[in-house]
Amino acid sequence: MYLGKTDSLVALSGIGRIQLKWYVNADPKIEETVIYWNMRQDSVVKSFQRTEKGIQADSLFIEGLPEGVYTFELFNRNKSGYRSLISSVQGEVFGETLISGLKNRTISSMTIVAYDKDEQQSDIKITWGPGITGSFGSKISYFNKSTNTQTEVFVPMDSTTTTITGVGNRFNHPEDMLDVSTLYLFENSIDTLETIYRKEQLCLFTVNGIQKNYNSEGIITGTVVYGDIIKSLRKISNLSSTVYECDRVSNSTKLPNTLFRFTLQDNQILIDGFHNGYSISDLGSNTFSPEEQKMYVQYKFLMNNGAYAIVEEDYLPPNTNIPLPLEKQPPANVFDATGRTVKNLFTFYQDLVIVEPVVQGGVMRFYKFNQATDFFSEFRGTPWAGWDIFQWSISYTDAILACSLDGNLTWYAWDKITGSVIANLGILGSGFHTYEKVVPSIDNEGLFCVKQDGNMIFFPITGVNSLGTAMDMNGEWHTFTHILSYGNDLLTVDTNGDMWLFPIDKHKMIGEKIKVGSGWNKYQHISVFGTDLLALGADGIVWKYKFDKDLFWDVTYN
Repeated sequence: MYLGKTDSLVALSGIGRIQLKWYVNADPKIEETVIYWNMRQDSVVKSFQRTEKGIQADSLFIEGLPEGVYTFELFNRNKSGYRSLISSVQGEVFGETLISGLKNRTISSMTIVAYDKDEQQSDIKITWGPGITGSFGSKISYFNKSTNTQTEVFVPMDSTTTTITGVGNRFNHPEDMLDVSTLYLFENSIDTLETIYRKEQLCLFTVNGIQKNYNSEGIITGTVVYGDIIKSLRKISNLSSTVYECDRVSNSTKLPNTLFRFTLQDNQILIDGFHNGYSISDLGSNTFSPEEQKMYVQYKFLMNNGAYAIVEEDYLPPNTNIPLPLEKQPPANVFDATGRTVKNLFTFYQDLVIVEPVVQGGVMRFYKFNQATDFFSEFRGTPWAGWDIFQWSISYTDAILACSLDGNLTWYAWDKITGSVIANLGILGSGFHTYEKVVPSIDNEGLFCVKQDGNMIFFPITGVNSLGTAMDMNGEWHTFTHILSYGNDLLTVDTNGDMWLFPIDKHKMIGEKIKVGSGWNKYQHISVFGTDLLALGADGIVWKYKFDKDLFWDVTYN
C-alpha cells in the first residue's frame, strides 16, 4: 500500500539555492517528505505537520548548491515504513557563470546638465540604449555629495533617460564613479540577478591651451591661444584599462562621436585617436595630479596635405557654474499656507486668492504678489467672509464667478486695485453644480465644464451675464484630477500624476494630447499665474514653477 504522492511539484531557481514547492494530499498517514538530488548522493528529510484538512501546500529551500541543473526526487513516508511513489522535477541553480554572461544595458550618452563649481559636483543626464529582453531595470549606485549618502537609483527598463544629482567631479576618483548594473528576474525564479557592475564617469575640466600649426615642411604657419573652455571626459566602461574619451580636440566645437582618448597609467596619460579623419598622436610628458585634479597634455594631430598641429593644454577643475535647465530648477516658495485648510485656490490678476472652508468662516483673502521678494505677502483689502455659501469660486477677467449650492453662477465685479467687490451683476447661468469641474478660459472666452459622464461642454461668455450656445467637446475628462486653462490650451493631470497638454485651435477643436510632465499628483491645488504654475502640496507651501509648455516637467523629486 502506497501513501499519497507529492503533487504539482515545481522547482524555483535561485542564486546558489533552489526552492521546491509541492502539495501534500489528504492522506492522514504522511509524516515526512524525503528529497534526493545529485544522483541520490545528497538528500534532506522534511517533516510534515498537518495544519488543515485536505490538500496542504508545503515547500523547502535547499541552500549552498553549486551552479548547475539538478533533478530532484521526492517521496512521502511514515515511521511504519509506508511510502509513496516518487515525484521528480528539474531545476537550475544560478551562479557566477550565468551572471557573468548577462548583458548590461548600454548607455548611449551622458550629459552634464548642471555643475556647482564650489561643491565640485554635477547633475548628469543619462540616455539609455535599447532595453534588454528578460531585464526589468537597471541600478545606479553612487555617492551623492549633495546628501552625503551612498545612493541607489532604480531605472525601469522602459525608461529612456535618467537624471542623477550630486555626482562628484574628481577625475578617476573611486568615490565619484557610477556603478551601473542591470537587473533580471527570470520566470520560475526566486532571486533577482544583477550583472557585474561597470564603472561609468563623466567629468568636467576648464582647459587653457595653445595650438601651433605647421605646414608639411615643419614651418610654423600660425598660433591659436585659448582659455577657459569647458571639456568633458567620459570613461569608456567596456574597456578594461582606464580610458576616457574627450569631447573636444584643441579648441574645436563639441564632437558628437570623438575618438580622442586619454589612457591613464600611474598618473601618466597616453593620448591617441582621430580628428576629422586624421590621427592624433601622443607627444609624451602628459601628467595627472590626483591631489590637485590637474592635467598637462601634449599631442599632435594631422591636417590636410601633410600639415599638422601641436597642442599643449592644462586641464583644471571647472571655474564656472552650469545652471540647471529651466524644467529641472527647483520651484520657488511663494506662500506659506501651513495650518490652513484650503477649500479653493486660484489667481486674480497678480493676486493669490484663497478660500477657506466653513469651519474657518468661509473667508476669501487676496494676497498681493511682491516681485522684489518673489512672495505673496499681506492680503489686499478686507477679508471677505461668508464664501462658504458657494460650492466653488473662480476668476474670469475682472470678475469672481461663484457657484451656489443650487447651481446658480453669480458674476461679481471686483476691483483689482483694492481687492474689493464692486457689484453683484447677477446670474450668469444655472445648473453649474452638476459639473465635476468648471475651468474658466480668458483666451477662449468661455467656460469648459466637465459633466459627470466625463464629456465636456464649452460655454462661450458673450458678455456680463450672457452665455452663448454650448459646444460639446466629448472625451473622458473625468479621468483628470486637475484641468487648467493655459493660454489657448488645456493642461491636465491624471491620477498617475502625469501632466498632459491639449492644444486647442481657433475653432475650439482639441488636438492630440502631449505629455509634458509627471509627479504632479503630489499637489492638491494647481493654478496658472501668468505663464507660471502655482502648486499647493501637503506641506502647506505654495510653489511657483517657471513653466514652459514645450519642456517636460518631472516634479517627482522637486
